[in-house]
Parts: sequence; C-alpha cells; structure tokens
Amino acid sequence: MKAFREQNHVAVALAAVAMLLLVVAAALNFSKLPFSAPRTSYHADLADASGLTKGDPVTVAGVRVGTITGLRLRGDHVQLDMQVRSSQALGRLTTLNVKVLSLLGQEYVQLDPLGPPRLQPGATIAQSRTFGTHTLVDTLTNLGVETGQIDSQALAQALHVVDQSVTASTPAQTAAVIDGVGRLSQIIADRQDQLAQLVTEAKQVAATLSTHSGQLVTLVGQSNLVLQVLQQRQADIHQLLSAVQDLAGRVGAIVTSKQSDLSQLLANLDGVSANLAKESGAITSAIPLVAGFATYGANAAGSGPYADIHVLTTLFSDGAIAECAKNGGPAPATGCNVP
Repeated sequence: MKAFREQNHVAVALAAVAMLLLVVAAALNFSKLPFSAPRTSYHADLADASGLTKGDPVTVAGVRVGTITGLRLRGDHVQLDMQVRSSQALGRLTTLNVKVLSLLGQEYVQLDPLGPPRLQPGATIAQSRTFGTHTLVDTLTNLGVETGQIDSQALAQALHVVDQSVTASTPAQTAAVIDGVGRLSQIIADRQDQLAQLVTEAKQVAATLSTHSGQLVTLVGQSNLVLQVLQQRQADIHQLLSAVQDLAGRVGAIVTSKQSDLSQLLANLDGVSANLAKESGAITSAIPLVAGFATYGANAAGSGPYADIHVLTTLFSDGAIAECAKNGGPAPATGCNVP
C-alpha cells in the first residue's frame, strides 16, 4: 500500500467528499432506509391544515411514532398523509387532534388509538374524527377580520337609539349606565382608524412571530443550555468554597497545635535581639579597627607577590640603617644583616 504522500491527493479529497455527502443523504432519509423500523401509511381528512407542514411529528400519548409525509387539497378539505410505525396499533375509531407544540404556532399531530378493530393500512381517518386547534396567530387574525367587518357608525347609531329609548322608561342609574355605553360607542366610532391600525399592526407582529418561530425556539433552547452551564459553575464554585473552608480549618488546627512551639521560638528571638542590642556598642567600636586593618593589608599586598613591612623609625636611628646597608654586615646597634 502506498504511503499517503505518494497517493493522489485530489482523488482522496473527492472520495472523502463523496463519502460525506453519502452520510448526509443517509441521515436525511434514515426513515426510508431498508434497515429502519417498518412503517405503515395512513390518511386523514381535515377541515383546516394551517400550521401543519411536511415533516411535522405524529405522536401517540406524547411519544413520536411517525411523520407527516404530505398535505394536499381535496375539494373543501385537506388530506393529510402520514407514516406510522407498524408496531403501533391504531383502532378503527382513532381520532386525530392538531396540537400546538409551542406558543409561537408550531403544530404537530396527536393520535388517540380508539376501537378494538385495527385500522387497515392505507385507511383514512374521517373528518368527523379530526379536530384542529387555535394558535395566537389564528386568534389575532380572526380578531382582525371580525373587527374589520363591524360598521362602527351603524353600531354607534344603534346604541344611541337604544339609549334614547331606554332612558325615557328606566330609572336614573340605569339610564346613566346606558348613556355611558353610548358615549363609549361614540368614542370607538371616532377612533375607528386607530383601532384598525392597531389590529393591522397586531397581525404584522403575529406574522413576524410565526416566521421567526424556529429561531425563537432555538433561542429558548440556548437559554436553557446557558442555565445548565451556570448551574454547573455554581456547583464547582460551591465545591471550591468547601475545599477552601476545609483548608482554613486544617491550617487553624496546625497553628493551634504548634502554638507552644511558636511561642518558644518568639521568646528565643526576643533573647537574641536583647543580646544584639546589649553588644551594639562593642560592635560599633570594632568596625573602625577592622576597616583600618583592611586598608593597611591592601597597601602591603598591592606591590606584587611580596608584602611591604613598615617599621616605626623611632625604634632605629637613620645612621644605623645606613651603616648596615653600606657594610653589608651586621650593624653595631641593631645586628641586622642586609643582603
């Protein structure tokens, strides 16, 4: 086998890319692979399939058992195609409920397998046994539609007529309440444009939330991860503080047990300090003498390998020294020999 540096690097790179693409394709179509769990196809008729998309999960009692494989319009209703694990038994009276996965509008399908006779593969759950749900987006949309259909001027006129009709035949307090309702309807009629703008902006906010629902769900998941990391760091800090507290206790115990030895050591140090203070005068006097001796020693040895000796001239006369040097023999008074 050739070494890696001797092989064709381009061919190796292409083979690696092909293998990576094959792995990705297998991961995306894992449910269709022959060794995956066998699945059975079913259908369901829904009056409204808004919010559902291909790939959404199909669950039974909160456990995912399948996936939505398609949605198509059939006349006045929608046909939903799904694949469910063959091991999951579905009765003939099985009901389908559209549930909300998050507050942002993501939905999924929940099956309730009812009825002893087993539902045949490829069977369709009738529309009478399928139920939808309402999301925040649907509610705001319906509110905008219903509010936009109200004729505020006619409503204000009707309430005004009711106010005039009832005021003449009702007590004063009831008349005041109805008069207040009439004034409120008049205010609503005067602010119709602002209310319509408010509803429109609310619809835009709902549409934006629906568009970015996946990102918001991801953000919530990441915040949960951050919380877990903070909790782990809290545990680490707690363990560190416990270790520091234990170390402080051990150091305190050591100091307490060695307190007598430390006291003796401090007492010895006090004695040494007292002796040094007592002898400080003698040490001060000795320093100049040592300094002078060092100076003379340096002068004596500075001429080379020999030392110069200085003798006080008061002990010998100049004539005796000269006589010794002239005769080359012992001087009469000193007895020195000059070489």
